Amino acid sequence: MLSTYEDLTDSKWEGKVLVRSSSNIYNQSLLAAFIEINGEEAAKDWAAGLVKNMAREPQGNDRA
Repeated sequence: MLSTYEDLTDSKWEGKVLVRSSSNIYNQSLLAAFIEINGEEAAKDWAAGLVKNMAREPQGNDRA
């Protein structure tokens, strides 16, 4: 079960995460909030874990 954004870095989500491009304001806002709450180093680690679990390159919108 997924209950937090941090959970998306768990290996059980490998190959299952789909996101918009990093130029999207929603992704930028999420990362900015993560930096504010957890610090820059934790945000870098989280983003790296998220990328590791991506099913494909970031693309599309809500319906892609």
